[in-house]
Amino acid sequence: MNKAVEGGFVSRVLDSPEHVAPPWCMSREDITNAVVLALRAWPGSERALAQAARIPHSTLVRIRSKALGASDDVARALVPVLRRWAKECEKAADTLERVISTTERRGRRRQRQEG
Repeated sequence: MNKAVEGGFVSRVLDSPEHVAPPWCMSREDITNAVVLALRAWPGSERALAQAARIPHSTLVRIRSKALGASDDVARALVPVLRRWAKECEKAADTLERVISTTERRGRRRQRQEG
């Protein structure tokens, strides 16, 4: 690497966690690492995720253990499933929050009426 670039601004940007390379320069290793991070962050069943993405569960297991590199197709199949489930979880959390706040308001009203 050029001495002017090494350790300089370009090097710091490329090494920063915010930097995401454009798709055309992503290597299979980059895609595999991104899929592994997504699998580690996924709190649900890996088997259910594989089924929803129409990917063999064994493929995700092999990618997670780095015995197999993730393809673009695998990554693309996971994205809509993760997004859909994230939205569903957010809706469920909103519903719970709404019920809790309604219950708390009713409880305070009862306390005022009884007190």
